[in-house]
Amino acid sequence: HGIPLAIKDLSNVKGLPNTLGGSKLYSSLQQQQQQQHTTSNEEDDAFARRIRKEGAIFIGKTNAPEFGLGSHTFNDMFGYTANPYDTSKSAGGSSGGAAVALASNMLCLADGSDMMGSLRNPAGWNGIYSIRPTAGLISEDNDDDDDG
Repeated sequence: HGIPLAIKDLSNVKGLPNTLGGSKLYSSLQQQQQQQHTTSNEEDDAFARRIRKEGAIFIGKTNAPEFGLGSHTFNDMFGYTANPYDTSKSAGGSSGGAAVALASNMLCLADGSDMMGSLRNPAGWNGIYSIRPTAGLISEDNDDDDDG
């Protein structure tokens, strides 16, 4: 049961790697983890745990700029995320991977993050809508099992 969902590659999801937006620092971390046989995350971030509990089926990660810093979704590991309507144009950032996945019908719902337009710009540039909750409205407490 549930909705297929891909998480922005800045968040931890059990069983999926987190490259922090294709960070070069990830390469050395990945090598260390491979030596320890732990290349995937062992637990979800609090919000991922909550949506998994409600039935989300995590199918992968969406592209983001390194550490989520940038108005265009590009990184050295995964490259440039193009606008699905005109591949010579930017998808925006930093949630450009999520916006393109929605605009191209790869997903029906996606997550993202927004401190300086990282949801709103990609949404506008890719012809979709985004919702940015009021700061503090959703608890970020990892120990919040009540989720209420």
